[in-house]
Amino acid sequence: MRDKHIRTRPGERRRLNECGVRAFAMTGAGNYSRWLTLELLVRRWRDIEAVVAAESGPYIYSVTQSGVARLT
Repeated sequence: MRDKHIRTRPGERRRLNECGVRAFAMTGAGNYSRWLTLELLVRRWRDIEAVVAAESGPYIYSVTQSGVARLT
């Protein structure tokens, strides 16, 4: 998902966790074009796959230019 405000919405994060969601949110600043979004996903795809393989969830991870980090 593209939700840079997910960090500041504890109710939204809590509800996603209650529903067992495994999510990755692109939380970087700025409005990414489709190409920049695709570039970010390609660059971080191995990191995302590693999380999916290692964790059963629920979880929310932030995906940014600098890496993938757990939010909840």
